[in-house]
Amino acid sequence: MKYFISILLILSIVTLGGCGMGQDQSKKPSEMNPEDLPDVRAFNDEFM
Repeated sequence: MKYFISILLILSIVTLGGCGMGQDQSKKPSEMNPEDLPDVRAFNDEFM
């Protein structure tokens, strides 16, 4: 029984933590402002 309660508690914490993500944290790099991206070679690729 103690095992079931601990698993239920962990699952609820993970679920609530995922719901707390803001919209700006889930944006793709192509949807972001280019000035907000880090200045690295991967984001300066001409194939974007």
